[in-house]
Amino acid sequence: MGAHHAERDGYIESKATMKCKFLKPMRLVNPLWSDADAAAAGRAQLPYHVPRLIDVGAGFEVDDPQAWIHCCPGEFNSPAIATPSDDECREAVRVWMEEMRPKQIAVIKAQVEQINMIKDPRDKQHLQAMAEAYGRLPGQKPVASESQVASDENPVASESQTESNAVPDAGHI
Repeated sequence: MGAHHAERDGYIESKATMKCKFLKPMRLVNPLWSDADAAAAGRAQLPYHVPRLIDVGAGFEVDDPQAWIHCCPGEFNSPAIATPSDDECREAVRVWMEEMRPKQIAVIKAQVEQINMIKDPRDKQHLQAMAEAYGRLPGQKPVASESQVASDENPVASESQTESNAVPDAGHI
């Protein structure tokens, strides 16, 4: 990693601020909001006039040490909501996408391989959704559904069965 970046719990910490621009209108936490001040005002039974959230337009630029997070794909591979505005942010995004994200996805893939051992249907459904969103790593076998596992005794599967049970390949991961 670069000289200004440190990894902590899968996140990049930066000693300097970095900038990104939002791609569409967003609702953000107001940088002037203070949980401590809001709580103190509440205890004193005084109004706190700083709005917790603010609406910003497309192109709004954020200057924050964690701005890079907005420039990376989100949960279930949702598209990034911002684009880097400076070299510091571009470098943090590069580090995440090339070094840390593949490790995170590998953990998901390892869990997916154990999907048939999961008993709670909600956990199984969540993991299946993650597998479908993130695809599979090159060389990894598709995730087998319960119906496919049941049909493993009969090794001849129809083409439609095989395609419907396979996790889509996300080549951009």
